Amino acid sequence: MNKVLILDDEQPICTLLKRIIPWKELDMRLVGEAYDGEEGLWLIDRLAPDIVITDICMPGISGLQMVEALRKSKKNKDVIVIFISGYDDFQYAKDAIRMGAFDYVLKPLEETELIDILKRAKEEIFRREKGSQYVSRLKKEIVKLSNGQEIETDHPVNGKESVHLAVDYIRNHYNEDISLEMIAGKVFINPAYFSQLFKKEVGCGFNDYVNNLRIENAKLLLLQPFLKVNEVADMVGYNNIVYFNRIFKKQIGVTPSEYRESNGNRNN
Repeated sequence: MNKVLILDDEQPICTLLKRIIPWKELDMRLVGEAYDGEEGLWLIDRLAPDIVITDICMPGISGLQMVEALRKSKKNKDVIVIFISGYDDFQYAKDAIRMGAFDYVLKPLEETELIDILKRAKEEIFRREKGSQYVSRLKKEIVKLSNGQEIETDHPVNGKESVHLAVDYIRNHYNEDISLEMIAGKVFINPAYFSQLFKKEVGCGFNDYVNNLRIENAKLLLLQPFLKVNEVADMVGYNNIVYFNRIFKKQIGVTPSEYRESNGNRNN
């Protein structure tokens, strides 16, 4: 059962969330609520929730500041964060994306939208746990090999599992500075061999996969009138606007600005 913590400086919002979400049906348990970011940090440290639903603007420590502190910690840095806000300001959404928010919801809250987000969050937690269990088992079997022991045959380590674990990681960190060598290290495979396995299982090379994922997300962000092209590039993992423009045109056939204009959005 996944643990959920609610943070909002408006107590009626906390009450509403407790009432409209079918926690038992979702196999989730509401472990607490807080009304400011400082109290929220204390409760997160004490209760270790899997999911935090938090308002962005709160007195004292804001939701954004609270999550920034979480990401720097070791204990709860991977908690899933769902932001809610009464402000239709894309700057907040941009900051939320930068901090790795799982989703961003505007008030007034809609029951079906929140339930769908929580279901997706639950699936994400399951994927992470499965990946963590696999890595743990893989480490143990590597130790056995180093000691001259045989690997257990009931749960063999195989390339397919390693690639699936790598793909999950890439999808969650595509906007960061990642490389084939780094990902190969996370699944304990030689980079050259990992490159071959990745292409065999996914159907394209590592760099092509990362670029495709980044460009698809860039296409969605380019539809937002509040974002400049260079901001979009940075948000999907490109710190070089010239390289971003070249990759985008190579895949889509037009530049990011041309793509935006063709979709009725001319703010660069």
